[in-house]
Amino acid sequence: MTGEPPVTGHPEAHPDWAYPPVQATSVAVLPQRSFLPPAGTTTSLSPAAGNESGLPVGTALTVGGLGLLLSLGLTLWSRSQSDATQQIDHQLRLSLVITLGFYVLLGGALGAFCVQRRVGLTWIRGSAPVALLWGLPLGAAGGGLAVLLNSAIAGHLASDPRAELLVGGGGALRIGLTVVVTAALAPVVEEVLFRGVLAGTLLSRGPAPAVWVSAVAFSIWHMNPTSLRYYVFMGLLLATLWRKHGLLASMAAHAAFNGVLTIAAVAATTGAGHVTSYESISFQLPGGWHEQRTSIVPGGMAVEGPGGAGLVVLARPGAAPTLEQMFGNLVAAESGNPLRTVQPGSERRMQTPAGEAIEADITLSGQPGHVLDLVVNGTAYELIVVTGGSPAAERGWHLITASVATR
Repeated sequence: MTGEPPVTGHPEAHPDWAYPPVQATSVAVLPQRSFLPPAGTTTSLSPAAGNESGLPVGTALTVGGLGLLLSLGLTLWSRSQSDATQQIDHQLRLSLVITLGFYVLLGGALGAFCVQRRVGLTWIRGSAPVALLWGLPLGAAGGGLAVLLNSAIAGHLASDPRAELLVGGGGALRIGLTVVVTAALAPVVEEVLFRGVLAGTLLSRGPAPAVWVSAVAFSIWHMNPTSLRYYVFMGLLLATLWRKHGLLASMAAHAAFNGVLTIAAVAATTGAGHVTSYESISFQLPGGWHEQRTSIVPGGMAVEGPGGAGLVVLARPGAAPTLEQMFGNLVAAESGNPLRTVQPGSERRMQTPAGEAIEADITLSGQPGHVLDLVVNGTAYELIVVTGGSPAAERGWHLITASVATR
C-alpha cells in the first residue's frame, strides 16, 4: 500500500471588517488570528464568509499547483530511478524512505511559508472535543467503507493497494514508518495545503468552489487511479468537516481514514492461511497470499503474495516425464529466454506430501524466485514463485512447497 485558531487572516485584506463595539455590560470576544493553534482548549467562532487565509486567490492556487507538481515530479522521478535488477523489497523500502523525506521537507517548507506570509489557518470552529468527536468516527467510517469496497472487488480482505505494498512482508520498523507517514505526516501536511491554504482562500468565491476544488486537488494528489473511487469522496468529507469544525476535525478524520487503511493492509498481508487446490494437487497458502479471480496465466493458477510477490501454478498434461527430464526441459526452454534463468547448480531434490520433487532458484525479469517441478497422477506440475527478495515471501514459499499434496 501505499501514498495531510480561530479563523485567521488580515484585517487589511477586509477593509469593510468592523469589530463590534464593546459594551460595558458584556465581554467582547474579538477574533484571534494567527498561524499557530490558539491557547486553551476551546474557541467559539463561526465560519467566515470570505477569505480566511488572507492570501490572494492566485497565490493560493499557485501554492496548490506547486504541491501537485512536486508530488507528480516525485512519482515520475521514483519510477525513472527504479532499476529492474533491484529487488522489489528493496524498492519498496527505498520508496517509503523517500516518501517520509518528502513529507518532512514539504511540511517544513509549507510551515515556513504560512509563518512568513501570516497565513490564516482555521484550526478549530467551536470546541476541540466536538471537532474530534466528528472527525475521528467519520474518518474511521470512511476508511472502513474503502476497505469494504476494495474487498468486494478483490474477493478477499483488501486495503489500499499502495498501503499493502508498503507494509506487506515488512517488519515492525517498516510498518511503524508507514503509520508515521500515513496517519501523522500526511494528514497534517495535506490538510494545511488543501483545506487551510487552498480552500481557506477560495471561500472568497463561495463555499462550493472551496470544497470542490480542494477535494479534486486532494484526489489528484494521490495519483492512484484505482483509488479515485473513494479519494474524491474523502476529499469532500474532509473539506466539509474543515468547513464546519476546522482543521482539527479534518486532520483527525484524515488520520483515522489512513489509520484504518493501514491496519487493514497489515491484516490483509498477514493473518491465517488457507488450503487451496489446483487440479490434482493442493497446498497451503500462507496468510496474505490470495488467488487472483482472473488468472494472468491461461489455463494456470495465479496467486498474489505480500510485498509484490507472486505465484503461478501450471499443469503440463501428456506423457509424464521423469523429474530429471522435467528439469532438463525447463533449463533447455529457459536457455533462450533472457527474462527467466535457472541459477546453475541450484537444483535440489526434496520430498513433499505429494511425492518427490525438484526445486531450483531462478531469476525472473531480474527478480529472485524459485521453481518446483513434480509429477502427480501422470501429470507434470510446475510451481513458480517470485519473492522479490522479501523475507516474508521466502518463508511463504517454504510453507507452500512443504504442503504440496495430492487431492
